[in-house]
Amino acid sequence: MKQILAQIADTDHKFKSDYVFDADVNSKIGDVKDVSKADIERYVKAHNIFDANADLKIINLSDQEGGRAEGFVNLVFRVQDLNSKKSVIVKHVTSYTRARLRATGKDHPVYTARFDFEVRSIILMREIFKDIAPEIYLIDRNLRLIVMEDLGHLETLRFALADGKTYPDFALILGGFLAGLRFYTSEFYLGQNEKHRSERYFNCDVTKVNMVNLYFGKECVLFNDANIFEPEAREVQRRLANNFNLKREMLALGMKSYNNECMCHNDLTAGNVMIDNQEFKIIDFEFAGYGPAFMDLGKMTGSFILNYVSWLGVPDEPLDKRLAMQKYALDMIKDLYNGYLATLKNLFAKYSGTVKGLGIRSEDPERLYKHVFYDALRLGILSAAPRVPDFWTKTAEIERITDKKFLGLTQKRFLEIAEYVLIQAENFNSIEDFCELVHCCAGVDVQ
Repeated sequence: MKQILAQIADTDHKFKSDYVFDADVNSKIGDVKDVSKADIERYVKAHNIFDANADLKIINLSDQEGGRAEGFVNLVFRVQDLNSKKSVIVKHVTSYTRARLRATGKDHPVYTARFDFEVRSIILMREIFKDIAPEIYLIDRNLRLIVMEDLGHLETLRFALADGKTYPDFALILGGFLAGLRFYTSEFYLGQNEKHRSERYFNCDVTKVNMVNLYFGKECVLFNDANIFEPEAREVQRRLANNFNLKREMLALGMKSYNNECMCHNDLTAGNVMIDNQEFKIIDFEFAGYGPAFMDLGKMTGSFILNYVSWLGVPDEPLDKRLAMQKYALDMIKDLYNGYLATLKNLFAKYSGTVKGLGIRSEDPERLYKHVFYDALRLGILSAAPRVPDFWTKTAEIERITDKKFLGLTQKRFLEIAEYVLIQAENFNSIEDFCELVHCCAGVDVQ
């Protein structure tokens, strides 16, 4: 880790730009304007990413123009030379939340230092896990631009699942990756001193404040009295909103976000996984940093729960497809947790003879797994919740439900799952128990 941090620090010192957009001669990092396609074309040619005479096609992926992407926050462009077919992604880290501005008409600032976290985290991930993250070609801190590998040959997992595609062993491998991230960036592997140094370098407390508000606190849609759910779902939502003990318990869970147990992506959803049948990569590391071990496991669980309940809302899809995709969603949840536990056990067994050299304390991987299990399930519910109503974070699975009657049914079933899990998660003895509840509440075959 010392060598990795040294490489990241060296990269930090090389952040520079000798290029400005026409209207931005005096701009600082906090007030860089949104870039245009013309800006991007001038920039990539000026920096020799493409030849000056290249015939470029530039697509704004953030607005789903010419492709499918979830542009909630940043501006993302695909730049392709029509002659050579060479292509890159140019990401502009914005100073506000674009999706909230579109939905509310109000500016919602978001801290721009997340640019640094994205670059540092990608470097870290590629050093530890090689091909798990895209390659970076150029970074420009002054303009908050990152030029990186184009993953256009892969598909966003969220859209692929909504289309009915499946990827055997994906969740099992992902669970193993998360267990590896938990282990290799914690004091079990690093020792206390090196781990504390890493914590300081990847301190994302600003992210955590926003996350706690959105998922656990005052912005949590489950505890919101506004009528953002369909009428059929509001009775369950009101029970949740009026459960003051539950509100306190969830806020206490949110405070665990400040536990710096290991490195976390912090926004690991199906919208930030690019995949095909041969590989997958994780993108958008801008909120990454040290946090609780349940964070990434929980957020990915939320994506799979969301996919599962969404199949209730599309009755025009063939029944056999809906049943198969619901089964696959539950299989992914099981694989995610089982892969996590199996890898954790393997890593502790592998390094058990080198306790002194690597600073591993005497720990039981089963106990560590239980330590994250219930919190991850609850976070799965809380992180999926903003995606279910007609809210600014509504995603592909819910957006495809056009009939209000079926949208109400989907919301109601999700909230019933939410109510049980948030209040009684400790009743689950295994991940299989949890999946059985999800099926009983929202299975297409039991409605």
